[in-house]
Amino acid sequence: MNKDNDNAEDVDEDEEESEKEECEEERDRRFRKGKQVEQYHIEPKENKVEREKRETAPAPAVKSPFMNRSIDARTTLGSEERLLAGFVFNDHCDKNVVVFKHYNFTLSKAQMETMKSNTKVDAGIIDIWAMLLNHNEKFKSPEAKSRMIFSTRPCVRSTY
Repeated sequence: MNKDNDNAEDVDEDEEESEKEECEEERDRRFRKGKQVEQYHIEPKENKVEREKRETAPAPAVKSPFMNRSIDARTTLGSEERLLAGFVFNDHCDKNVVVFKHYNFTLSKAQMETMKSNTKVDAGIIDIWAMLLNHNEKFKSPEAKSRMIFSTRPCVRSTY
């Protein structure tokens, strides 16, 4: 029976030592808590179900009734467009050459050069642009809202 008592005493001593170690670790952890951030490792769940992302819509501040059509502004110019731009913005050519003509609207090379940066855009360019946008309204989808783009010219009775 002495052996059993010795074993029981050894187990009690081991438990006391482990409790002391745990207390010391707890005291050390509390002491270091303000100085050191403890890191925890959480194992990821294996059977985690992946949810689909919800569809988001633009905020009302970004929406506009005039922005019905999407256009990629990063497209590059074609060869014909590059030739035309080279001619229009060439400083060595005659400035009075008519570049665009449609019914009673004409645009000269000098008017087109106002499209360069840091210059006032000529009213003729805005008038032609308004005319083209109004023409393109004929081809919009029936669900899209209708719009009318006004030119810089005043309305005269003979025009309507």
